[in-house]
Amino acid sequence: MEQISDKIKPIYEAVIELLNDGMMLPEIKVSDISKKAGIGKGTVYEYFTSKEEVITQALIYYVSVKLEDLEGVLEGKGTFREKCEEILVWMDEGKIMESVVVSIFKLTHDSQDFMYSMKQEMMEQIRRWEGIDRLLQSLIDALRRDVPVPDSVEDFKLYFAICSQFGGYMLSSKCSSPLLAGGRESLKGLIYDNIIKMVS
Repeated sequence: MEQISDKIKPIYEAVIELLNDGMMLPEIKVSDISKKAGIGKGTVYEYFTSKEEVITQALIYYVSVKLEDLEGVLEGKGTFREKCEEILVWMDEGKIMESVVVSIFKLTHDSQDFMYSMKQEMMEQIRRWEGIDRLLQSLIDALRRDVPVPDSVEDFKLYFAICSQFGGYMLSSKCSSPLLAGGRESLKGLIYDNIIKMVS
């Protein structure tokens, strides 16, 4: 990830704190951001042309930092099972991360407030997040090392199996269905098993 200026970093962190405080993206104003960052409103406009640009860049920055943190943790885990368990812990501890991911989805898909150019930039940044590719490649490599995956199973199928299970786990945290009465701990045990079944 590219270095972020010490003057810009507090602006990004202010956006994330506002989300963590329960504010919705459309409610956030530049004055809220500047107040939370402890700077003048004019200072924000020295670096950004609009609220949309600030929020876009802040969300991209936050996800990049969190992915780097997760990569560092996973480097110390050798097996596919250990890596899966660590990702689930990371997901459970990162409630604000879920909020940010949901915010990114809303911004890039159904927000009328965000300028087209900002949506395009965010989508381009998402496509370029090397951290996601490195993280998934390390999972795929560990999966192939630890599990007798047939040679005929291509990496894109492993990618899909992994993403679908972790995506389902993330979505389950937003559900209050009685069907999930077994709890998230039981669900955690299924993630690894389901991936193995899907690729064997």
